[in-house]
Amino acid sequence: MNAHTIEWSHLAAGSLLLIIPIGILIYFRTGLGWTAVIACARMVIQLLLVGAYLKYIFAAASIALNLAWVFVMATVAVVSMSRRATVRTSVFFGPVLLGLLAGVVVTEGVIFAVILRTPEPLNESRYIIPITGMILGNCLQAGIIAVRTCYHGLLEHLGEYRYLLAAGASRAEALAPFLREALRAAFQPSIASIATIGLITLPGMMTGQLMSGSSPITAIQYQIMIMIAIFAGSTIAVIVSILAANRIVFDAYGNPRENRIRAR
Repeated sequence: MNAHTIEWSHLAAGSLLLIIPIGILIYFRTGLGWTAVIACARMVIQLLLVGAYLKYIFAAASIALNLAWVFVMATVAVVSMSRRATVRTSVFFGPVLLGLLAGVVVTEGVIFAVILRTPEPLNESRYIIPITGMILGNCLQAGIIAVRTCYHGLLEHLGEYRYLLAAGASRAEALAPFLREALRAAFQPSIASIATIGLITLPGMMTGQLMSGSSPITAIQYQIMIMIAIFAGSTIAVIVSILAANRIVFDAYGNPRENRIRAR
């Protein structure tokens, strides 16, 4: 059984549903109405372009094209994360990119070597690109929250941090409360979501598998796989990003350089 084909005309007609949320935003003068229109238009254009590109690279099955696309996704994620976390993109670009790539490489290494046992994973565009996209998307959300919570919290409670240093704590010990709070803020929603999957929500990968004709058991197996990968990858990405960034934003005495943290 294959997924039901959607006619473009039917999709266009169904898109008129957007009139409801956009109309509400405009009516109540939220200032988000036209922003939502532009966002939806960008979403359609971007997906059409991505769809055309993916159709080509799926057919090509090229390692170089797959890796290039993964790097593009990671780069866009880093820029978006830095801006939305309101930190200096030029300073955090390298550490965050390192963290995202670490999260992707470790988790996908386990997926392809242990679970899927694909002999040539880098050739498998239909696996590596969607899985990478899902992992990066969730790493992005967790990373934004973690980086913003950690470093903005540090600057807001700089006196407490310096007191711990003066009391004999190492930089890692003085920074631990802020890192702990960042991890809590970033992963509490994820853990709550994991705990309710299947009871309250049917997530995207499982839904897509079911709609494409896969058996419920196969869909469940893929969903368990991707949820584990997302959780592990996000945690690795956050920790590696923050530890790598610490080597740049602190001076030799453990003092944070505020001009390297806050976005201009």
